Amino acid sequence: MKELKKMKIMTSIVGVLMIVVGILFCIYPITSSYAAVKAIAALFVVSGIINIVGHFQYKNLEMLLNRNGFLIGILDIIMGIVMFKEETISILALSIMFSMYVFFAAIEMCEYSVAMKRAGVDGWLLTM
Repeated sequence: MKELKKMKIMTSIVGVLMIVVGILFCIYPITSSYAAVKAIAALFVVSGIINIVGHFQYKNLEMLLNRNGFLIGILDIIMGIVMFKEETISILALSIMFSMYVFFAAIEMCEYSVAMKRAGVDGWLLTM
């Protein structure tokens, strides 16, 4: 029960923070876009470094799980550097990728609704 209360508090905190960030993105869209691109670029660089270090540190395990860790690490770092250097193009690319994500998520929700209708679930239309 204690863990459930902690989870409720953490979820509430995350929800409030997301609302604040959403409001800031609406108030300062250009600045927020540049900040988002920089944050994502930094994540790419950090992810690339972790992949490269993991490739050499867990060589035997790497053979079993993922043989391309080094290459993916290099590509992640290059992607992060390009995003840092070409912020304006990165903002455009992110907006296109986000639009594609929303589009495909909507298609998936429609498929889910149709599956619920075929299963005879009441209120299937509400899931769209």
